[in-house]
Amino acid sequence: MNLPRLVACMTAALLSGAGCATRPVADAFQPATTEALAAFQDTDLRLTRLVVGGAAVDASAFPISLRFQDGGKIAGRSAVNRYFGNFQLGDNGALTWPPAGLGMTRMAGPAPAMQLEQQFSQAITASSQLLTSPNGARFQNADGTQVVEFQR
Repeated sequence: MNLPRLVACMTAALLSGAGCATRPVADAFQPATTEALAAFQDTDLRLTRLVVGGAAVDASAFPISLRFQDGGKIAGRSAVNRYFGNFQLGDNGALTWPPAGLGMTRMAGPAPAMQLEQQFSQAITASSQLLTSPNGARFQNADGTQVVEFQR
């Protein structure tokens, strides 16, 4: 193929949108279902995003994990303590927490870790919707000012 013809073909492909990169559908979050959560059962997920009051919180210094268990139960390790609890999943990923929220062990730790743990605990129990993707789960409140996102 000669150069002018190659340029013309490439230009036509670009104008038609062929070869354009888009975000993979596999990473798109959808309202959670019990079937989608089953894929994460007994799998440790790690916290990758925490938003509290609309502001991103850097949680990288202290690993936080989540594990979905049978019967709407969760458990994991926060910045210092272990936590556990249960939730009810409704239509369109609607999430209901019991009045007591999460149970947690009561060890003390460095002040920054304890602060992060408090922010995490408050944000996850303030969530009213659970979304999943093939690679993770996102807890969020109605207006998106509280987001807790985990990935494989």
